[in-house]
Amino acid sequence: WVAARRRLGPEVGARRRRATSWVADRVTMADPGDGSALARWVEAKRGLGVEVVGILGKTEGNGCVNDFSRGYATATVKRIAPAACTVMSGGTEGVLTPHYTILASRESDGPAS
Repeated sequence: WVAARRRLGPEVGARRRRATSWVADRVTMADPGDGSALARWVEAKRGLGVEVVGILGKTEGNGCVNDFSRGYATATVKRIAPAACTVMSGGTEGVLTPHYTILASRESDGPAS
């Protein structure tokens, strides 16, 4: 193997790995059915090779069993980013504001970290 590697060069048997960078960003929602800020974010990143991996959301509602805002927000997200893993939490009483937290990745050529 050593002799073959000397003849053929160092790239034999070596794999080229891609670097992955990660981003977490937050956008607001006016109501559980509002995906306008999320759609703008996804559209702005589309040409940059960014892949939305997951979306965490905090919706309006009381967070109890009869809180239908989570399902409504999840349906909104799935229309915009169908492949993303989605987790929604209800209940924004007090100082919290309804929002989406976007988790995304981007691969690029170069050394992997």
